[in-house]
Amino acid sequence: MVTLISEEFTNQPYMVLLPLALILGIGKAFSLLMGKLKIPEVVGYLLGGLAVGLFYFIPADHQFILTPYSGNAINSIAKIGVVLILFEAGIETDLLSIKKQGKSSLIITSLGVIFPLVLGFVGALCFRVGAKMDESFYGAMVQSHQNPIYSDIYYGVILTATSVSITVATLKELG
Repeated sequence: MVTLISEEFTNQPYMVLLPLALILGIGKAFSLLMGKLKIPEVVGYLLGGLAVGLFYFIPADHQFILTPYSGNAINSIAKIGVVLILFEAGIETDLLSIKKQGKSSLIITSLGVIFPLVLGFVGALCFRVGAKMDESFYGAMVQSHQNPIYSDIYYGVILTATSVSITVATLKELG
């Protein structure tokens, strides 16, 4: 296996900063493009994430941008980012306007949580059953002593968490 970066450099800051700059640059470029097309910028960030995700298809012996080390660091930064977005949304929430909206706001927010949860659960269940996958292929979080249904629930929860943060970012952009 060919190593493009020697082992002594694996803990250097550029191993995190280069991929982070790449992700932010591609995300910003796509968001600016979406802004010019009058589409919410968060769609551009999602498309940028899909574009960056293509780097993971590069074989490991040729991969020097998104390494496992940088992937762990970026994953931690992403979790902090989601917490900050939700925290900011909570601070900027006007409870009086929510009270004025009343029943309609309660229905919309409930559906915004329940629908992605059910959709993620059913989608993961259908994918697993339809493909007849075993636990080793289905996901690392499924251990041999666990019921695979827990992973289906987990995927539903992940979809719910990301849909809420995307909704918050879109509503924030729209004012």
